[in-house]
Amino acid sequence: MEQPNTISPAIEARIHAVVKAHNWSLCRGKKSNSKAIFQARQDENQQKVNLKRLN
Repeated sequence: MEQPNTISPAIEARIHAVVKAHNWSLCRGKKSNSKAIFQARQDENQQKVNLKRLN
């Protein structure tokens, strides 16, 4: 049985895929790499918070 505040591996993999794609698109844009990576981390954290609220 899965604990309430854990993220299933499938969802975790999806989050990382989304973040990678998002990070890649930002890096290709006019923003600096460090800002893109920071934003991707923020988005990933927000996703995890949202998932915890759903459980």
